[in-house]
Amino acid sequence: MLIPKSVFHIAKCAANDNARYALNAVRLERDTAGVPAAIATDGKRLLEVRWAEDPAKEMPAPFDQTAAPRANFAVTVPLAAWVAAGKLVVGKARRVRPILGNVALEETAEKPDALRFAATDLDAVRHTDAGPADDVYPPYQHIIPDPSGRVASCEDGPPTYARLRVNAALLAETLDALRKATDAKEDAVTLYVPLSDTCPMLITARGPAAVGRAVIMPIVCKEASYESELA
Repeated sequence: MLIPKSVFHIAKCAANDNARYALNAVRLERDTAGVPAAIATDGKRLLEVRWAEDPAKEMPAPFDQTAAPRANFAVTVPLAAWVAAGKLVVGKARRVRPILGNVALEETAEKPDALRFAATDLDAVRHTDAGPADDVYPPYQHIIPDPSGRVASCEDGPPTYARLRVNAALLAETLDALRKATDAKEDAVTLYVPLSDTCPMLITARGPAAVGRAVIMPIVCKEASYESELA
């Protein structure tokens, strides 16, 4: 798997608590179409990034073989190992060849018992090894809302607003991580605000080669009219 350096910003959304083994980690997996994804959550928010992977064959040997995609690949990476792997790419590498802006993860096994991350600038190879996290990563797919329904705009008539209270620091950090992890165009994100205090807010972003989704649970979320707020 070839992981762009920008995707490592997802670490900000993982639990920074060694006692929460499953959440003190980043999940890497491929979907049924082979598209890679990275997921991080601390239990209050979740960030998922999927990206268009550069062809492994364009990497210098031996990365062209070890980083080749493997069907159903999935692994949970301890947060410390993930952060260390993100530091393997040096600034000049991507300027030499864009493909070198990736960190390569060996996919020699569907569920590896050891993780080997590596990067090169053609002058030297840097790598870090770690064991995968022991705990099973919690299911997350059902948490992400599906905003495929029609979204009303102001052109449709008076819109219905939602009053939403979220942790400001959590929101700011999540937005920054999502923007950086996807290299979002014009630093823009899209917000999907629910009208239920039991549903998370969905945030999406799209960059040149990656798309990301984040969810944040509200403190208070309920329908309210603009007029009543001004009264």
